[in-house]
Amino acid sequence: MNQLAALFRERRAALGLSYQEVVERTPYSNLAKGTQRLFFLEEGVWTPDSKVLGWFAEALALSAEDLSQTQEQDFKEQDEKRTRRLPADSCSACGEGLETIGGRRLITTLSRAILIRGIPAYWAGKWREVHAVRLESPYDQLYVLLGGFNDYGAMLARARKHAQAGATPWFCQRCAGQICEKCGALFKGVPGSTFLQDDGKTPYFALLPIGDAACSNPECTRYR
Repeated sequence: MNQLAALFRERRAALGLSYQEVVERTPYSNLAKGTQRLFFLEEGVWTPDSKVLGWFAEALALSAEDLSQTQEQDFKEQDEKRTRRLPADSCSACGEGLETIGGRRLITTLSRAILIRGIPAYWAGKWREVHAVRLESPYDQLYVLLGGFNDYGAMLARARKHAQAGATPWFCQRCAGQICEKCGALFKGVPGSTFLQDDGKTPYFALLPIGDAACSNPECTRYR
């Protein structure tokens, strides 16, 4: 449950105020925009930045302590829903299982990412264009974010299905382009990546300043 949304919704109802009446008590000059944002806040669709959140809180006589405690509850609940997950049974990009593909389950690389986050869909990351989709109850405060992939439609649908089922979506090394250009075998590791273990933990593979990713094929002539 989004405790922050409930806090604002219940306080406004207790005061008998309409959306517009609340917004009229804030510095908003554009009442329509402010009303829309308050509605989205109460529906748990969108959380404004701290300045706008403060305007709405002040208009409803909510204290900073009220906000802090409520947000802390939401963050804790979101984190539990986001992290207590085992890997999905297949790659969100190609649909193949790790037993078929081999290598590692990846969450992020230097150029790609697939993440579950309790933040608005307009979040901008470092992986070029980022696409997001919101989950449904009981994970309706979480979003699946996908960045760095060109054909994201089918992948985002698979990732959402996996996340909605309580699993962690991932992509394989082949779909990440982490393969030897000489023989097509997977690299032994992916420097600068976050990968997903069988138990759901997500270690980081260090990005080294020198060196080259080694091919996993002992017969490869790449280094000869």
